[in-house]
Amino acid sequence: MEWNEKEKKRLWIFGGTVFGLTALMGVLMGYSYNQGNDVKLFPNAQMYYPAAGVILALLFTREKEEILPIRYFIGFLLSAAMMIFMAIGSVISPEVVLSWQYAVYVAGIGCFILLLTEKKAVKSTCGLNFSGKKGARPWRYFLLFLALYFLRCFVMYAVEGKVKAFLEVLAHPAVYVQMILLCFSFFLTFTAFFGEEYGWRWFFQPLLQKRFGLRGGVVILGVIWGIWHLPLSLFYHNNPSMWAVSLLMTVVNCVCTAIFYGYVYMEAENIWLLVIMHFVNNSLSGIYAGTADENTIISVLAVMAANLVFGVFIFAKAYRKDNFDLRANKKSG
Repeated sequence: MEWNEKEKKRLWIFGGTVFGLTALMGVLMGYSYNQGNDVKLFPNAQMYYPAAGVILALLFTREKEEILPIRYFIGFLLSAAMMIFMAIGSVISPEVVLSWQYAVYVAGIGCFILLLTEKKAVKSTCGLNFSGKKGARPWRYFLLFLALYFLRCFVMYAVEGKVKAFLEVLAHPAVYVQMILLCFSFFLTFTAFFGEEYGWRWFFQPLLQKRFGLRGGVVILGVIWGIWHLPLSLFYHNNPSMWAVSLLMTVVNCVCTAIFYGYVYMEAENIWLLVIMHFVNNSLSGIYAGTADENTIISVLAVMAANLVFGVFIFAKAYRKDNFDLRANKKSG
């Protein structure tokens, strides 16, 4: 099915914002990296671009009778602008990196309060309601995600013949302490994860699926999502000489993750469930990176094999539904 004119306009605004900012800030990130600076603020700022692109698209194509959660949207845009300016500032004054987390906390608390002030009906018009699809029971999908996440970790170690190392990681007390702390830190840092999920899942996925089908759309989304991480592959995840391998692994990871996240979104229609899952995924990845022995580095093939744990959901029943009610079809006008 073709996109209508309004959808095309929104896609241009979204794409221009997301990939324009990524390219411009990526150049600046590369310069800062080559100057020997800490560039961690750039990937954190980049997480805000997708939702910022969606919000700008909705604001610039808004019709007179259309109601939007303006307070929350403005609060998020201000938070995104703050992160961008802090990333730029870190090039000039590297000391900015020392205070960035406090800025994220302020943004998180502020945006959460603004979100609560929006009426339920207003939030629902833009996919911000907390309930999602009636009867979906989102906790089931979250438990499924946790089980698959640990299964994926097990596969990564098992392919390398290092099951013992995986069990040692599980036995590390820091893992469980940090997992408990996640319950409290989510409300301080959720804006970055909302930044990605609102853009990729709530806005972009339904439009791509409308044009390319349920399976085709989600796979294309995964590829685009992975390539979008190019600046991180060049200047953050690895040294520049390993950027191609890093990008390949990122694309595979994003395609498989997009398949599973896409499945959950189609089933639950709850963007906050995806925000929480993304938050936990990134946070637990940090836990494993910080507690695993340095001699148990997982090979590229092991990582790719492990991601199939999520990728097999491309065969799920949700992707075979011919009558799935895509939001892009419901709100094509």
